[in-house]
Order: sequence, then structure tokens, then C-alpha cells
Amino acid sequence: MSRHDHPDRDPADRHVAEDFSSDEKASAERATAWPRRNHAGRIVTYRHLLEAVVVLLVTGVVAVVIVDAVSTWVGFGDLGQTSGWLGGVMAFWLFVEEFRAWKGTQSRWPLGLAAGVVALAVGAAVGGVLSFLPPLASGAIGVAVFAFAYAPLWFFGIRRLSAREG
Repeated sequence: MSRHDHPDRDPADRHVAEDFSSDEKASAERATAWPRRNHAGRIVTYRHLLEAVVVLLVTGVVAVVIVDAVSTWVGFGDLGQTSGWLGGVMAFWLFVEEFRAWKGTQSRWPLGLAAGVVALAVGAAVGGVLSFLPPLASGAIGVAVFAFAYAPLWFFGIRRLSAREG
């Protein structure tokens, strides 16, 4: 099996994790930490980034639904009126940590800003189109669209720009 044929590696991620030393590769393959990160704290594969985004979005939205239901039960509002965008807080934090891991890369600021603006515009547009739904539902869908728009822009963009810098 060549170094590019690892069963956990998506073919689209073939050249994105090449900054591991051989000891770090072996350590990362044995590690139970998830999502897998390299020595700089960067998520290794796009698949792991997407998995983390899905888990964090689902967890966040479920937490918001529970808080919304409890607040409705105690009389602090109507069911579904809490903003579903709050369900994206943990996924947003994942992106912040990924941004921080690229410290020293000059293009991280313009890329992060551009990707954030594009992803936010797309997520807000989808949330706006779905404004006939309760805020919990339209916001949850909007934040999911934001996260899944931002993830590839950031993941592949920062690697391409970093390769040009270095």
C-alpha cells in the first residue's frame, strides 16, 4: 500500500496531508483523537473536517431545540422562535481553531474573510428564502448551508494559497 492509498484517506485529500513526518504519520494513524490533526493543529483531511462539522451542527441544533422546548415549557416564548443560527456556535468554533492553526500563513486573513462573507451570504440567502418556517428551522438550515459552504472554501483554499506562499 503506497502512502497515498491509506483506507481512511479520501482521494480528494491525496496531497493535503503531506506535511507529516513519518513518525507523525504513524502516530496520527494510531491516534484516537478526532478529527485528526497534524503537528500544527490543522485538520488533516477534508473528510474529517466535514465529519466534525456534521457532528457539531447536529449537537448544536439539538441543544438549541432542547433549550427552546424548555423555555416554551416554562412560559418564556413559543416553540420554534429561538434562532437556529445558534446551533452553529460549535462548528464556528471549529473553524476558528482551524484558522488559528494556520498562524504564520499570510493569506489566512483575506481567505478567511472572503470565505466567511461568501458562506454567510449564501447561508443568509437560504435562511431568508425559508423565512416562512419558524426561526429555529430556517436558522438551522441557514447555518448548515453556511458551514458546508465555508468548509471547502477554507480547507482547499488555505492549502492552495499556503503552497503558493511557501
